[in-house]
This record gives sequence, structure tokens and C-alpha cells, in this order.
Amino acid sequence: MIFSDIKTKVTGNCEISQRSTMAITGRNVFIDNLSLDGALIVDSIDDAEVKLGGSIKNNGWTMETIDYKDTSVPEEIRIRGFRLNKVEQLEKKFTQPGKFSLED
Repeated sequence: MIFSDIKTKVTGNCEISQRSTMAITGRNVFIDNLSLDGALIVDSIDDAEVKLGGSIKNNGWTMETIDYKDTSVPEEIRIRGFRLNKVEQLEKKFTQPGKFSLED
């Protein structure tokens, strides 16, 4: 996906807070006037057209700093220096063809 593809899929006045996480899978997912403060995970088949909008607020994911000297933590996490804690998220799966909307 290139920038021009993204420009065709995001419209309106969208706001995503600095603490937010958004992961989208699917070719036909469109974002219009979305306000996100937290975590949003969308998994869609290519034959589903999904419109995301409205206000979504939850506790989201947090980043926990890890001390590289702490041997009680697995090495791959110590090397990274942090761990993601998935506190709360809105997760939606669209497994059938059709048009869907996730708006408040």
C-alpha cells in the first residue's frame, strides 16, 4: 500500500490520540470522521466493505519499560526494552462479504 492508496481510504476529520493503536487488515476498509483514543483492531476479508467512523474510546495498550538486566524477563523482550500490555481494545472481524459500518 502506498500513500495515495491511504489518501483514498481516509476522509473527513479524523483524530487519533498519541496513545492509540490501530491495526487494520483488509483491502476495503475506509475511515471517515473517526476519533480514536485507545486501541482498534479490524480484520476484514477483501470482499467485505467496512466503514469506520464515530468515537472509539477505551484503555488501549500500554508500553511497559523493561530493564535489560532483569533476567526474570525473556531475553527477546529485554533486548527490545519494552513490553506491550494489551489492556483493552475494540476488536471487530468481518468474515462475510457485504457492506458494514462501525460507527456510533
